[in-house]
Amino acid sequence: VKYIKLAASSLPHYQGPFTIGSVDVMIVGEVDSNGAPLSVFRDATTDGTGALVAFNGVDFDVQLVGVEIRGASNSVEPTSLNIECSGSGKLSLIGASVADSKGGGIVTGSSCELHINASTITNNDGGGLDITGPFSITNSIIAFNGVFNNSPFGGVRIDVGNGDGPRLFAHNTVFENLALSIKPGGIECSSSLDADITNNILYQNQPNTQASSVGNCNFSYIAGDFEIGTNFVSAAPEFVSANSASFDLHL
Repeated sequence: VKYIKLAASSLPHYQGPFTIGSVDVMIVGEVDSNGAPLSVFRDATTDGTGALVAFNGVDFDVQLVGVEIRGASNSVEPTSLNIECSGSGKLSLIGASVADSKGGGIVTGSSCELHINASTITNNDGGGLDITGPFSITNSIIAFNGVFNNSPFGGVRIDVGNGDGPRLFAHNTVFENLALSIKPGGIECSSSLDADITNNILYQNQPNTQASSVGNCNFSYIAGDFEIGTNFVSAAPEFVSANSASFDLHL
């Protein structure tokens, strides 16, 4: 596995767009004392269409650790994406941030296995995570994505129809995401394969409902302000300061 260490960046940051093919590589950025990424990828194009970082190779294994993928600096295009994984391989984000896209945050194809841990997916107007391949999303924050009554989905859309690999969404906070009036703001799951959605906080996602489940989506141990699945905890989470993106809990 190749190893690339990135220094902290300042404007104009690391300018894309970037395409990553059939490689095994770990890309590690600098972080501050709170673990927030200081190595930032930005789109240098003026149209802002397509993906800022695209993964289109075969049998790749790419890890993004402590980096920020931030939306096209000049874009007003709803077709822009922060990350698109259309190839066949494994993409992992650890301690990363994916933010501020006029389009979607992360979009995967059916052959891209997505792993996200201890990361934030925020302020992507076209929705946060659009998943059609294997996935393991854990210990992460998906918040403030989507536009009220405009975005096709808000926080997370899961639609896995085939393939092997994990299908797990656990220990995440899904907060104040927005979507079309007929759509759930938090999680829309229509997987035809078993997908486990467990031990998550879903709260204040709008406008239709917090989440919906069609097919083999197994919701359990969900905390928030509506009921879905089994062993639901109906209570408002005691966030320290959600509006400032501090999702620590008062205990």
